[in-house]
Order: sequence, then C-alpha cells, then structure tokens
Amino acid sequence: MALVETPCRLLTFPQNSPKSGNEVLDKWATLCYNPTMTTLIAALKAVKTAERLTQQDMAEALGISQRMVSAIFLGQRQPGAKVLRAIARRWPGLRDEIWQALSE
Repeated sequence: MALVETPCRLLTFPQNSPKSGNEVLDKWATLCYNPTMTTLIAALKAVKTAERLTQQDMAEALGISQRMVSAIFLGQRQPGAKVLRAIARRWPGLRDEIWQALSE
C-alpha cells in the first residue's frame, strides 16, 4: 500500500491539525511534517540538480550511505549533527537552512 511505503509524501500536514485516529498514520504525520527540514531538503535537491549530482555523489561528499540520502530526501530521516556539519562544509550556501533546522 503506497501510504505505508512512502508516508512522508502523502502525510504532510501541520502538527496541530486533527489526528486521524490511526496511531501509525498519526506517528508518521508527526515525524514527516517539519517545515524547516522541508526547506533544507528542497535546498539540497536544488544543489543536487544544479551540480548534476547523483544521490551516490551526495552520499560520498557527506560521508553517508546513498540510502540515508534517499531517506532524507523522502522525509523519512532527519540529518544528524554530523551530516549537517558535512553539508555546511561542502555547500556553505546552505548554512542559513541548516541553522534554521538546528533551531527547531
């Protein structure tokens, strides 16, 4: 079922919205909705496109796996401090987005 396989693509609504009553869906909705992280992800995707990078290229630049890059892009995982530092070193233009993500 697509809803379970890619929940973050389908469940992006504010945390203060009414709960669905389904414990699993509500958990995914809470994990997936983070407007600041969405901004950072969009910026990373823009860099990926502009520099014509693959997810594997980005993973190697950041010292993480391609699967982790994919999970971040899908909103299934949030980058930790190590990854955020690596992003700031590799793409200094994204520092504003990183600071916003850290302030959440």
